[in-house]
Amino acid sequence: MRISLYMLMLITLSLTLQAKTFTLQEYGQMLQTVEVIAKQSLQTKNYTLLFQELNHLPPKITLTYTYNNKEISKSIYLDWLKNYLQEYVIVQNENGKTTTQITENTEEQIEDFWKAEKKIVPITDKIKKLIITLENIREELTLIGYKSQNEETIKNNFDSLNNSNLETNNTEKKKKNWLQSIFEQITEWIDKNLKGIRKVWNLFLLALILAALIFLILQAKKYIRNTEKFVQETTHGGLLQPDDPRSSAELAQKAKEHEKQGNFRMAIRYYYVAFIVQLEEQKIISYQPHFTNWEYQRKLNAMGYHQSEILELTTVFDKVWYGMYPIHIEQYQTYVLAYEKTKSILAATKA
Repeated sequence: MRISLYMLMLITLSLTLQAKTFTLQEYGQMLQTVEVIAKQSLQTKNYTLLFQELNHLPPKITLTYTYNNKEISKSIYLDWLKNYLQEYVIVQNENGKTTTQITENTEEQIEDFWKAEKKIVPITDKIKKLIITLENIREELTLIGYKSQNEETIKNNFDSLNNSNLETNNTEKKKKNWLQSIFEQITEWIDKNLKGIRKVWNLFLLALILAALIFLILQAKKYIRNTEKFVQETTHGGLLQPDDPRSSAELAQKAKEHEKQGNFRMAIRYYYVAFIVQLEEQKIISYQPHFTNWEYQRKLNAMGYHQSEILELTTVFDKVWYGMYPIHIEQYQTYVLAYEKTKSILAATKA
């Protein structure tokens, strides 16, 4: 009976988690802390602190900052970062005790047109790629105002951060014990005074737990579907996909076709790619398959293109396409206006 109550308590607590809000500086420091710890783990060959820090990250955050005197707010999902090294973790349950082991290597599936095989990937290789990714993100954040921290300062502050997390965990544990004691008191009172409805109470708890489990399973399936869709749509050799048109006019027409279907997310993608292709058509910046949207933005800034409409094309595309942020009709119409103004800006520049 106590185990069932404890499970219910944990499920209830998990459903109350909400996204946290971070400033640009706080978000940058959070990712740079992971970057510093990852570098340190390569030197010491001890990956425990890195896994602990990754597990401390919230699955979703809200990032707010000011750029060119404009307030910007965007939702960011950090699940990919939290799960980046999970294939190196082995969790075992023996005699009621759970042990966690971090492995040095794991197998990775490689598939191409001719064959499918597996290769061994050392954890050091995966961490090196993680560091490069975090460094690139930090470079993009620097472009919009983040001030990088001294690595030694981050290392010195990390101990106090761990102590703070430990105190928070102890507080949460006390709260859980307090909730558990309430459930136990209710159960004891029913046992002593209302024995006739004890079976009803147990059935109620069982139904509640099953309902919560079904809800979590459905949410997990939805998350998996969305993740697979996201990977399929965004994993390719560049902003232009193989079956995309190669002229800005045709790409804009594709955007309008998706708009008529109500698929604003795909329409925004085509408008943004049309903008990139227009840069090449007007010989401002040539299309580079390995460039990200922020690399184009950085080049445009260096060339003197500081218009808010151009920044809006980049930030909204990044939020909606890569961040899976929902887009409403009013926001979409504002984006289309920014695209049309940007066309005029580029045309005037080359006139």
